[in-house]
Formats: sequence, C-alpha cells, structure tokens
Amino acid sequence: MLEEEIKKYHKLASIISYAVIGIVIIYAITIEIFRNATGFKPLLEPQAAMIAKVASFFIAVSVFTVIKQISKTKLKPENNKIPENFLQNMFFVDMIKAAIFEVPAFMGFILFFLAGAYAEFYILSAFSIVLVISNFPKAANWTKELRRRFP
Repeated sequence: MLEEEIKKYHKLASIISYAVIGIVIIYAITIEIFRNATGFKPLLEPQAAMIAKVASFFIAVSVFTVIKQISKTKLKPENNKIPENFLQNMFFVDMIKAAIFEVPAFMGFILFFLAGAYAEFYILSAFSIVLVISNFPKAANWTKELRRRFP
C-alpha cells in the first residue's frame, strides 16, 4: 500500500517540479518579447536599480535558510509518528522546495522590468533551474528514508 502512495506522491511531485522549470522558461520568453519590443524602458533609475539587483541576489541566496527551517520543522520525528504522515511531509517539503527554488527566477523577472537587468535575470533563472534539478524529488530517496525511520 505504501509503495502505491509513494508512486502517487512522486508522480505529482515530479509534475510540479517540471512545471516550475516550465514557468522559468515562460519568464524567459516573456522577457525576450519585452526586450525586443520597441519602447521598453525599465522603471527604476540606475542607482535604485543597483539596490534592487543587490536585494534580488540576497533574496535568491536566502532560499537555503527558508528551506532548512521548513525541512527541520516538517520532518521532526514527533510530527511523523506513522509512515503515511512522514511520506506526506516529505512530499510537502519537496513541493515547498520547488516553489521556493523558483523565487530567484521570479526575482530576476521582476528585476528585468524594474532595472532592465537582462543578464541578471538569466543568472538567477539558471540558479533556479539548477536548484530544482539538483533537488528533484526521488522516489528511491523517499523509500530509503521511510525504511530508515520505520524499519
């Protein structure tokens, strides 16, 4: 029974992770359309744009702290007394990771419109995609962790 649940959750987690990558691609297409459109002008002046760039990179790096806190809280043994709860919480953590790992690309997207930061968008988007791919949900890892916690 638990194997079926793992497959079900893993399939959904994979779809959501692929969707996050798709969203980043949609951001890139949108930016290319605006970049090549005549009359596009960033909203911020150069000095304010620099502050926005620094803030965006700071937010992008802070995703690790957020992920660590969420994982630590949701995967505590006292919150996971039965395998089903633990599986649901591992799924939840992986979905939160996918959503939060999309934040750097979103910050780059906003930064492009505020500051015209084309290169920064692609740097932040590449960072997002690498994070999503390197943390892609793996059913084998879930199974291994379940067996470790619930022998």
